[in-house]
Amino acid sequence: MSISQIIFKEIARMPIGEPFTVERLKQYGQWRSIQKCLSRMTQSGELDRIDKGIYAKPIRVRRSYRIIRTGKVLVDCIEETTHETVIKSGAHAVNLLGISTQAQIQEMYYWTGRSKSINIEGKIITLCYINKKYANKSHPLLELFLSAAYFLGRKKFTIETLKLVEQRLGKDKILEMEEYLLVMPMWVMTVFRQYFSGIKNG
Repeated sequence: MSISQIIFKEIARMPIGEPFTVERLKQYGQWRSIQKCLSRMTQSGELDRIDKGIYAKPIRVRRSYRIIRTGKVLVDCIEETTHETVIKSGAHAVNLLGISTQAQIQEMYYWTGRSKSINIEGKIITLCYINKKYANKSHPLLELFLSAAYFLGRKKFTIETLKLVEQRLGKDKILEMEEYLLVMPMWVMTVFRQYFSGIKNG
């Protein structure tokens, strides 16, 4: 069986509409041969090239309308191909934490690479640069808090902000962040310490 046949067979097994990375195919042959196969399938319309090293078999609803899933599956592919960290955007984070009621309309993320946009069948996915010290996914809440802190800045991310989060999630959830203080940027850590001190003294 040729490399092209093997690649075609493997891609046929992949879920329709779900992005995948070239990394998953490297075990089947040399990169140049794999690239030629993917290029032919893209030109024939069997595949869509999403970004460098990321492809998908689109769901065809009508002849001119194709659907490709985004969200977590796309985030995982971006991280796999770039080795950068992708986290929820600040606007999304403040909404999930209960700091703001305004919902994020367009799909957007923070990431540790250069800011860019990805166009997927007319849907724009925005990736905005964030400093690595704010991009920590050790705990789902830590990811949200650091993203919100970066978004709001020092003047707006305060003890009062954490009290708003407390109303949504409860004290126990915020107390889970005590073990992550040392991985936070210094000023964010200070806000949390002041909050924890207020709880213990109160």
